[in-house]
Amino acid sequence: MNTAPVSRRARLRPIAALATVLAAAVSFCVEYALCVYTGSGPQPAILAAILALGMTRCAGRGRATDALLAALNVAVVALAVALVAYLFHLNRYLGAVVFTGGMFLSVWLRNFAGRLRALGALIALPLVAILIVPGPGPGDHTNLIVRIGLVACAGLLAYACSTLASRFARDDDTPAAPPRPARATTPATGAAPQKARLPIATRMAAQMGVAVALAFAAGFALFPDHWGWSVLTAFIVCSGALGRGDAVYKAVLRLIGAVGGTALATFAAALWLPSGPLEALAIFGVLFVGLLLRDANYAYWAACTTLVLALLAHASDIAGFGLLGMRLAAIFAGAVCAVIATWVVFPIRTEDVVRRRLADALKAFDDLVVHPDHGDAEHERRRAAFEAALESLDGVAPPVIWHHRIVRWSATPNHPAGWIRHARRLHVPHIADEAQRGAIRRAIGRSRKAIGEHGKQDATITIGDALAALHETLPGGE
Repeated sequence: MNTAPVSRRARLRPIAALATVLAAAVSFCVEYALCVYTGSGPQPAILAAILALGMTRCAGRGRATDALLAALNVAVVALAVALVAYLFHLNRYLGAVVFTGGMFLSVWLRNFAGRLRALGALIALPLVAILIVPGPGPGDHTNLIVRIGLVACAGLLAYACSTLASRFARDDDTPAAPPRPARATTPATGAAPQKARLPIATRMAAQMGVAVALAFAAGFALFPDHWGWSVLTAFIVCSGALGRGDAVYKAVLRLIGAVGGTALATFAAALWLPSGPLEALAIFGVLFVGLLLRDANYAYWAACTTLVLALLAHASDIAGFGLLGMRLAAIFAGAVCAVIATWVVFPIRTEDVVRRRLADALKAFDDLVVHPDHGDAEHERRRAAFEAALESLDGVAPPVIWHHRIVRWSATPNHPAGWIRHARRLHVPHIADEAQRGAIRRAIGRSRKAIGEHGKQDATITIGDALAALHETLPGGE
């Protein structure tokens, strides 16, 4: 029996990154050919590439009927978003209101399961594309019906290419992630009863709505011609933020990546600017590098996307490199708007997120200890659930560890970073007898009780001490 802790560090996945870039490239090329044929500008082709980049991670799952329904949803949502983009041309304030409502809806739909949840994820991506893809140029007089058709084709092309690419991505050397444990809606075991609160998805939706609204206000006031940069950053920082600390962490990474991308763009402008096919190769090459390194650190992806946007601006004969300083200022403004929203609107403490996920991991671990290993499928399911719970805990680890490094000189021994470190050392034990099993279960119970009592004056033991004691009961523990 292998009792070593399972490694959950980010791994480079070149096949998945290559498949994603190829999906974007094929979507762009086919859509661009349609644009040339109809005499339209390249905007729908850029939209197709952006959609393919975002869809590859979640496409290609389910039955054929589900795939057809998803394709129809993509086309309908693309058309709806095209109307939102048209609103921005009519009245940008009206467009901002509808855009903000759409972003709120996309996050709020996470309260549901199945198709409604998938629809929420689908709504956000084309809305974000509006912020990146420029509107029709002054010389673009394509018929409105043709434009609408090209937008619908862009969505369908992106869905088809991303579905095919996802099949190759799942064949990468990284195994498919086990199913995540269901999110608990009750307090951690041993916790005192709490007042009813809004669902997490509703709170995150409110944060997203306020962040985007603030970013629109700041963008319209400070960057009237480039307000989209602020709104895009507010969305990126606020999207999926797991708490106040996570929002600050993502904001810092976004700024670091933007500064790095700006430096690369300035350096490239001074040495060599690709054009024509070489420019397309450079753009997709940068995207490949960004996708390859995204799981290692988001700052790499932010740097690469900043460089790609600068290259796209150059391709559109815009003075993109002269605007990089303004881009940094707009990104900073958007990041500040997102951080304000996550800290003021129904704030979620990162420590509480860690406690909740740690409680889920201990519950799954206890389930493993209770049932002996008979080498059957049920044991593998329990082991997969435990590993998925640890992966979920790892998802909130970076900002916690980052905070601990900053305040190391004043941090208490019971810092959440220590909890995560202890949890990472847990391993599936080979239990020799029932007495040992009972000792491990009692230690798990004390740890879960410590999670519930955390912050109370009458707490009998800290979470860190309880987890350390739990590890000592495991075979091979120190």
